[in-house]
Amino acid sequence: FSMYRKLMNMRESLSDQQSKDSEGLKMVKSALKVILETTIHSFINGFLPTVERTRRSAPEEDKSYLDGAVYLMGALLGKQKCSQMIACRTGKFVQNKMPGAQLAVMMAESMIPSSMLDWFGVVKQSVIERVDNCEADYFCTLSEEDQIEQNKKNL
Repeated sequence: FSMYRKLMNMRESLSDQQSKDSEGLKMVKSALKVILETTIHSFINGFLPTVERTRRSAPEEDKSYLDGAVYLMGALLGKQKCSQMIACRTGKFVQNKMPGAQLAVMMAESMIPSSMLDWFGVVKQSVIERVDNCEADYFCTLSEEDQIEQNKKNL
């Protein structure tokens, strides 16, 4: 019985210590959450609009590089139109660099995982179409104001 009592006392002391640690851990998690949210907010509301303005005012020879960077950042931030723009540009690149690209894309479609079929559908469409209309079909911007303005134009 005394051994059982010692084990129970040890368990109580450990659980008391664990509850004290969890309060500190909660505080650290809360602080990290606030810092992360603030960083993301300032990144989206400060840095991204600046990049967008620089891209619009860039000389034509530099604009394609900035466009690619903006498309990539937008896709990484989860913007669907930016991901579709990358897919469209990929399709146009394949169309220009690979003879018989239309046939290759049609044959490759059966090997594409179902989770990527939407993205690959945009690639396939841009390979098959002769006209380069990626900018007209997919509007990718990092600025929320530009996105709202574009949505109003589409209505």
